[in-house]
Amino acid sequence: MFDQYVGLPYLDHGRDHKGVDCWGLLRLIYAEQANITLPSYSYDTAEDREAAARIIAGNEEPWFEIPECDVLPLDAVLMTRAGVECHVGVITRRGYVLHIGLDFGDSIVEPYTTLRLKRRVTRFIRHKKMEEFRCRS
Repeated sequence: MFDQYVGLPYLDHGRDHKGVDCWGLLRLIYAEQANITLPSYSYDTAEDREAAARIIAGNEEPWFEIPECDVLPLDAVLMTRAGVECHVGVITRRGYVLHIGLDFGDSIVEPYTTLRLKRRVTRFIRHKKMEEFRCRS
């Protein structure tokens, strides 16, 4: 399910297989694997700006927080960069995250339990539509 997303190049505000940033990677996977359309957060539209503002303010609707012990593939993990919660990855299986970053290049799968990532993980979240998707699968 995730192999086609490993090795994608980093592109700021990228939203397709030619290149993605961390949100673009999550958005691409959700669209292709779960038929869930996420806002682009490219700040090109008022809707994107409002949605980003809600998340920054802590109102993540339609996302909800889940405990680490309940994570499933396609859930998201939020992480910090330079002390600010601004990075997202996709759970591929318990203990592993698919993510991409300007600081390391192409998208990779790695354990989020390593010292390097564990200290950056802030929380795990699930999109409400994911429940419907999992019931249909």
